[in-house]
Amino acid sequence: MKKNIIVSGVNFSEGGPLTVMKSALEFLDTSPIIAEYNVIALVHSKKLYDNLRNIELLEFPHVKEAWKNRIKFEYFECRSLSQKLDSHLWLSLHDITPNVISEKRAVYCHNASPFYKQNLSNFLNNPKRFLYTKFYKQLYRINIHKNDYVVVQQKWIKDAFLRLFNLKNEKVVVALPNQGKGNTENVIKNFADVKSNDFVFFYPAFPREFKNFEIICKAVEILKAKGKQKFKVKLTIDGSENPYSKNIVDRFSKNKEIEFTGLLSKDEVEDNYALADCLVFPSKLETWGLPISEFKKYHKPMLVANLPYAYETVGNYSKVHYFDVLNEQKLAESMLAVMDGSIKYTNKGDVKYEEPLCRSWDELFKLLLK
Repeated sequence: MKKNIIVSGVNFSEGGPLTVMKSALEFLDTSPIIAEYNVIALVHSKKLYDNLRNIELLEFPHVKEAWKNRIKFEYFECRSLSQKLDSHLWLSLHDITPNVISEKRAVYCHNASPFYKQNLSNFLNNPKRFLYTKFYKQLYRINIHKNDYVVVQQKWIKDAFLRLFNLKNEKVVVALPNQGKGNTENVIKNFADVKSNDFVFFYPAFPREFKNFEIICKAVEILKAKGKQKFKVKLTIDGSENPYSKNIVDRFSKNKEIEFTGLLSKDEVEDNYALADCLVFPSKLETWGLPISEFKKYHKPMLVANLPYAYETVGNYSKVHYFDVLNEQKLAESMLAVMDGSIKYTNKGDVKYEEPLCRSWDELFKLLLK
């Protein structure tokens, strides 16, 4: 009789974490692992995974409705569920270590918000977010030592986990996301006829306070004040997503140089990579920063946050310039320098990793299952 692998991602319905969940399940769906194990995925909505053929989907739409539902699910419902499912491996893909019975247990940690440095201004502007980051650190802590492995995406996160939670080095796995390699020549050729005469900057991100959309908008206003023309900035928000995005759009929609596209599909994001002249990535906090990896294959300029997560994600790349995420004046100067060809790039090279290290889902699942 086949043993069961449980992959839990009931809280995912959008953004980077959903991309990771889909990627993991799509790998398992066509992997030789499926011949040896039954794979059961706990999801927010089955509709998000309608391309899967060999994985059983169990839907839990209520969990995302309120935090009390999430707590109840992770620490009470999962306990009884694990007894029924009799799992060999229980992989929680959304940060919290559930209360389960399983031969092997692992948690995959995406959320870097507990490491977001906050001050009184953050509390006054968004007290809910301020308290959430404090609360989330404690959720990470609960049951974390019961895992066989804790999986993170970057070395700096691993170092933080080792320090904060007193974990053993061999229990914390750095699992590098897909690096987005591929042939872009045909994609770029397809858009040759529709390429704008304006210089196009692109920032794809879901609107959260730490995504720092406002610094780009302020830099645009600085460039306008200097008389700079023939450039456009595309931002993947339209104000309908949440109060933060509404505030950004209300404040800066008067600038015709800024195009608020709204959220885009994966294919639409890829199309915009091909059309853009430069990626701007000012996020103050990431566990990876997937657009950086995805854009690298186009070999075009990138203006990226001068922060450790970004150094690690960019790695060895010759067309990157790092800027201060709190200084819109410097960003405006960097944008101008990219446009006129005077930008100075800084290649910090690849980060050196210690074991355990996994560079693919195949390597990660082999480690978790052995």
